[in-house]
Amino acid sequence: MEEDWWGSEESKEPVLVGPQSVMLNEPGKKGNILSGEVEKVLEIKESGVWDQIQGNDSFKLPSWGWFLIGMILVPIILSIISVLLISIGEGGILDEEYYSDNAYKIDNVTIDEMEFEVYEFSMRSSFSDIFAAEGQWDLNIEGENNDEEFWRIYIYGNRNGPYNEEILDSENVVWYVPSSDIGPEAANIYVKVSEDNVYVATQDGNYPTHTAYWGNMNDSNNGSFFWASCFIWPITIVGGSAWAFVTNRKTLAYGIWTWGIFILFGLSIFGFLWFIGF
Repeated sequence: MEEDWWGSEESKEPVLVGPQSVMLNEPGKKGNILSGEVEKVLEIKESGVWDQIQGNDSFKLPSWGWFLIGMILVPIILSIISVLLISIGEGGILDEEYYSDNAYKIDNVTIDEMEFEVYEFSMRSSFSDIFAAEGQWDLNIEGENNDEEFWRIYIYGNRNGPYNEEILDSENVVWYVPSSDIGPEAANIYVKVSEDNVYVATQDGNYPTHTAYWGNMNDSNNGSFFWASCFIWPITIVGGSAWAFVTNRKTLAYGIWTWGIFILFGLSIFGFLWFIGF
């Protein structure tokens, strides 16, 4: 019995995947024949850290590049984040500021048996919602007198109200005695706030020209932002180092440790000098 061809010892050639020849012509007509071997080409790819597919020719950051990122770029980014957090905590970003440059004389008022001219500043809508509502604040009023001398007064306080002394007019309405900042003393000038308006009572030819309100609306969270700006550094050292080792980027961890050691060394010296009272 003739031995099957697939078991023959003489059949040593590998079996090719696909046809050896392909005829490209219509039935009954002479045409060209393509011949040759068809092989399956496997494209070797790598799986990246975040499961993205990368080719063999993709860019790979050298070890020294990861070291520089850990030693220079990471602390720069942390410094920027810390400054932003501290700014938020101190009210540098979450401040509220309202101002007006238009004062109109609207009425007269009697305070301490003296008559005053009342000027009104219209602040923008919702001013009454934030005035003395939270945090520290101050309200400045600027103006000029008949001698064209510039002056500035202010009232200030916290969420409980102004710190300034109060005085009643003839209608038992509360006015505040402002402090003087620039120019003549704030004698015979009084301030009150009602709804979205600021009122200034003056005499002796003093004319208010500008008012500005500043308020820190984040006073209760100052400590949280400050501590967040501090803890982000050790968290980055530990977390960044762990990530570097897990992803086989050890030089990144070495770079992070480099600046971390310098910071700890500097803090140790500062603490020692503070302890000895230098």
